[in-house]
Amino acid sequence: GLLRQKVLVDSVRRADENVVAVHAGDAVQGTVYFSMFRGEIEYALHDSIGYDYCVLGNHEFDNGIEELAERYKDMKACKLSANYDFASTPLDGTFVPYHIRRYGDKRIAFMGINLEPKGMIAEKNVTGLVFTNAKTVALKLSEYLKTTGLADYVVMISHIGYRDEDSDTDYNIVQESRYIDMVIGGHSHTMITPGDSLHLVKNADGRPIPICQAGRYGKYVTKTIFDLSD
Repeated sequence: GLLRQKVLVDSVRRADENVVAVHAGDAVQGTVYFSMFRGEIEYALHDSIGYDYCVLGNHEFDNGIEELAERYKDMKACKLSANYDFASTPLDGTFVPYHIRRYGDKRIAFMGINLEPKGMIAEKNVTGLVFTNAKTVALKLSEYLKTTGLADYVVMISHIGYRDEDSDTDYNIVQESRYIDMVIGGHSHTMITPGDSLHLVKNADGRPIPICQAGRYGKYVTKTIFDLSD
């Protein structure tokens, strides 16, 4: 379905002046193509869509961190991860914790948050990677971006899942946050339709925060319109 996705994204770009395309992880796995070609096809097709930002899913590590580094070295998207430290891995220097885009006098910060590898990724596939708690980093970084004046609006792009009482997920991070304005999530393959009960979660100040996730298998693309005037 990646070619159909490209047609859809291209059509949005032709219609709208300011478009940001985001991928929230697990770009590979699930078909025989990955088994046969080890990501060569998927990463090339994803690159052709022209994503502005991407975060890692757990399946990106399925062939090990060295092979992942080889696949990622030529990818054009800005690669985000605030709570993975890759300094002792082949991915050193590939990721940044956040990136800021300016539209007129407004600044939107996009930050990447990843899941805990333990129990989800084979240890041999993440040798050297240092993980820091997702909630801790998300809350501190979003506060820093807002209170220092670096950003007017903070978007968390995550691969931690929508809601799980036993781990840090989009839902409980938003509930404790005062500075995250929107979440684009992955991992749990939750199908969130704008306007349904999953879409808006109240933060620590009682403000409704949109959480977006588009199910699985690339069947859907979520389009969100930012009104930065207010």
